[in-house]
Amino acid sequence: MVNSLLAPLVVASISGALAYPSVARSRNGTCEGYTIAVSPSSTGLHYSYPPFKDNFDVVEFVTRLSSRDSASFYPFSGPLSLSGNYTIAAEICSPAVKTGKEKTLLLTSHGLGYHGDYWNPPVEPPIEQQYNFVGYALGQGYSVFNYDRLGTGRSSRVDGYNEGQTSQQIAILTELAQLLRNGQYTGSIGAPSKLVLVGHSFGSFISNGVVAGSTANNSLIDGLLLTGFSYNLTSPDYEAFALKIASTERREWADLDNGYITWNDVYSNVAVFFRAPAYSHAVANWTECQKQAIALSEFLTFPMLDLYSPGFTGPVQILNGELDFGICDGNCTDWVEPYAAKMFPNAKVVEVLEHPSVGHAINFQYNSTGAYSAMMRFVDKHLA
Repeated sequence: MVNSLLAPLVVASISGALAYPSVARSRNGTCEGYTIAVSPSSTGLHYSYPPFKDNFDVVEFVTRLSSRDSASFYPFSGPLSLSGNYTIAAEICSPAVKTGKEKTLLLTSHGLGYHGDYWNPPVEPPIEQQYNFVGYALGQGYSVFNYDRLGTGRSSRVDGYNEGQTSQQIAILTELAQLLRNGQYTGSIGAPSKLVLVGHSFGSFISNGVVAGSTANNSLIDGLLLTGFSYNLTSPDYEAFALKIASTERREWADLDNGYITWNDVYSNVAVFFRAPAYSHAVANWTECQKQAIALSEFLTFPMLDLYSPGFTGPVQILNGELDFGICDGNCTDWVEPYAAKMFPNAKVVEVLEHPSVGHAINFQYNSTGAYSAMMRFVDKHLA
């Protein structure tokens, strides 16, 4: 919450989307896919620490980052203007049964180590319908726009040290929101009546960043649903991840530079994202197989965002797993609430919830539908 250098500046236009065939991704509706050309522009930070040569360098870097005197370790050397031309993979999903609520559009953003399938995984063993947020939202009558963030999934790969910074991710999300508000890439629903940002973890930070970065965006977004999210990041869990250079771990990441990192194995995954006994080992193993490499630039810059949003007047819900280690040091009770209302002093309502007994990856733990239900009740009450 301290570095305004990460607030996005001017964002260029997004155009030239190419549709691919519609595909049923849920028993409750249909999704149509797009590849969208983007040209974001923002101000970030210039990465100045020596690039990693091997995993020994990563261990040294993480040790310095996690040490008691880490405040004096600053791997940047001032502001950096960022711009580029990329493609973003996305899908618009609309409910099979139209009730009028489909005009409220939920724009989802996933966290680090995932892609858009965090919100809309294929419903096949061991992933059951209960783990699919998009399917649940469609069943409640709402539409969902889901995408792979820059550097993940089917979206463009970029330089891991600088290009994937949080400011660029906010810039892209802002422009996607502008396009959707204008009725582009929304399929049969047309221009939405309400646009709600839904985030998980890093996706929550950039969702909050959209309304914090510019007063003009306060009329663009009608509401925020933030999960796996906190303003009180006091104890980073870098060492629990046991981070390594991504290209040394998987053949399909061979084209990534050494600025892309990943956690070590399924046990590191579980340490940060899950809590026993509220998850299936088979589902945890599935998420490990699906994990995405993480750009060091986004990993380092999101904790530095200034997320104070005095101009936002819409409703805000913050929902965390009660035992989230990744964001609340293992206990979210009373961890977020003291800060939330202060960050949104003019919001219509700020609701903070802890989902019982689960960790950071709420969507892939038992009773995920309980979390979805709380989220949709909030939308029904304040945003339908």
